Amino acid sequence: MSKLKHLGAEFYGYNDDAGVGTSKQTRIMSLFPALKTLSIEFCSELIEWKEAPMMSNGGKVLVFPCLEELSLRDCPELRNAPSHFPCLKKLEIDGMGHKMPMENIVSTPELTTLTDVEIYSVKGLTCVPEEMLMKNKNLTSLWIRNCADLTCIAPNVFGCCTSLQSLSIRYCEKVRDLADGLDTLPLLEELYVDECPSLELIQITQGMESLRKVEIKNCGGLSIPPSGLEFCTSLQELTVWDCPLLPSISFTRVLQRLRIMDCSELTSISMSSHQRGESEEEEIFPSLLKELRIEDCHSLESIIPANLQGFTCLCDLRIRNCGKLKYLPTGLHCLTSLKELRIGGLWEELDSFPDFQLPPNSQLDRLRLVGWPKLKCLPQIHHLTCLTILKIYNFGGLESLPEWLGNLESLEKLFLDHCENLKYLPTLEAMQRLTNLKTLYIWRCPLLEERCLTNGPEWPKISHFGGYST
Repeated sequence: MSKLKHLGAEFYGYNDDAGVGTSKQTRIMSLFPALKTLSIEFCSELIEWKEAPMMSNGGKVLVFPCLEELSLRDCPELRNAPSHFPCLKKLEIDGMGHKMPMENIVSTPELTTLTDVEIYSVKGLTCVPEEMLMKNKNLTSLWIRNCADLTCIAPNVFGCCTSLQSLSIRYCEKVRDLADGLDTLPLLEELYVDECPSLELIQITQGMESLRKVEIKNCGGLSIPPSGLEFCTSLQELTVWDCPLLPSISFTRVLQRLRIMDCSELTSISMSSHQRGESEEEEIFPSLLKELRIEDCHSLESIIPANLQGFTCLCDLRIRNCGKLKYLPTGLHCLTSLKELRIGGLWEELDSFPDFQLPPNSQLDRLRLVGWPKLKCLPQIHHLTCLTILKIYNFGGLESLPEWLGNLESLEKLFLDHCENLKYLPTLEAMQRLTNLKTLYIWRCPLLEERCLTNGPEWPKISHFGGYST
């Protein structure tokens, strides 16, 4: 199909004189009457896709009367397409050098049945055709990706998309704002924004009661915090990643998953919406929270509230590489559901790892400790007897591993990374108590690596491990 240039009468495959598929009483011809899915792909020289020819006797031609799914992919030279798709539900346009084929398809008054639209890599597209958004009242999903000329989704018509549930804008470098009226989408559940470096504002002036999931990634120009998130009372999952100009983030108490990463200018994270009669000091994080990740936020100075006592559902906690954070939240002893913990990389002037005390019956399974150059010892974690994976990273002053490491009898994998002064493992007796240890990985620990060579002083401690590697 790479040499195909035209789709015309031969494609539709009828002879007007033969009267195939026609009704003499009504003079109606139906073409592809049962076809429900059509895909045209990798036609690099296709220039035009014509409408079906009219009947010479004045009869009516029905084309694709039952077609529900249409995909046009990698047809960069295509300049026009038919406009008669009366039952189309799903439309995918991908890899087009011109916007006209898409506009031909969606701008006809007869098309009112779309539920799912994907627009990828369409050159010259500055906004989504308004007619499509206004006429297709049942549109539930709109995904746009890699449209370099897109500046906005559409002006002043968002109130028409009252059935929209999922909106995704990715790799659209000229988009400056999504549009006024995001909060007029009463059924919107998912909002994804990724690689939109010119985006300056995401404005939600009122609460969006159906919004459950928001992902904002790689938006280097976003300098104003997303407004209104604290009023989105159903919001369960919030991810903000690599938005270096954001100064702060706030959210609602019903959140279940919060991920904030690579926001270099972020100074505070808070839950600003509190119940009537409750003071800021009395606020606690939402008890429904299952995952909290705050990573690589180098200007972060505070997490409000600082008491995590209400985190009884928390399974995954990660607070690391936040170089201005001097204190860890309190209340970690209440985290009875915690399975994975990654913590450290805090203010480098601290002489010791901040205290963190997990429950005595902790079921913690995976732990990653991140240090900094001044640290000479590990935090006390000898009571974490359910640990199966332990990673120790960047403890620059650490010279020996503690004897209590042998108490971690469930340990299966031990990783030692970037501890340049580390020389000694625990004693042979302690290492022999690690009967479940299958993997010992030592990397960028030059002194210890040398001592663990065959016939080195540490070799007897690890010679019985089949999974030792450097």
